[in-house]
Amino acid sequence: MLRSLLLAPFATLLAAADRAPLPEVPARAETAPVTDSKGDRADDPAIWRNPDDPTKSLVISTDKKAGIAIHDLAGRLLSFQPLGDLNNVNLRNNVRIAGRKATLVAASDRSDKDVPLLHLFRLDPAGPTLSRSAPSPRPRGRPMASASIAAAAGSTPSWCIRKA
Repeated sequence: MLRSLLLAPFATLLAAADRAPLPEVPARAETAPVTDSKGDRADDPAIWRNPDDPTKSLVISTDKKAGIAIHDLAGRLLSFQPLGDLNNVNLRNNVRIAGRKATLVAASDRSDKDVPLLHLFRLDPAGPTLSRSAPSPRPRGRPMASASIAAAAGSTPSWCIRKA
């Protein structure tokens, strides 16, 4: 009985919180639908911050049914590569690629459910383009790109989510 009396105020607060309207947060910019795939499947952006001019930063995202895109901060599509069912894009700056420091971009590929792949790219912000290396098999399970990119960059991921 005492336990019920102590929990009653919290239950009332939780019930009231469910009914409270959520504030609206308007977007300052929005991308157009990313491709001609069946429905807009834009997902999982990674933001590359231009260290010399932050206004020229880039948004890299996937279309879950078509490939990988690069947008400017106003939402304009600058580049698109049709590569299949890509998902979970992430990036890491200052990674040594072919002897030079560059930005490494990774995206998981779910086109073949039996053999999931990880696509690795080098970002050329001047293009802007993504130079693709050969896709590589990912570890067992379905690790997200952020954990996979850390492994590709030779460091430990800060977190890792695996899907069964």
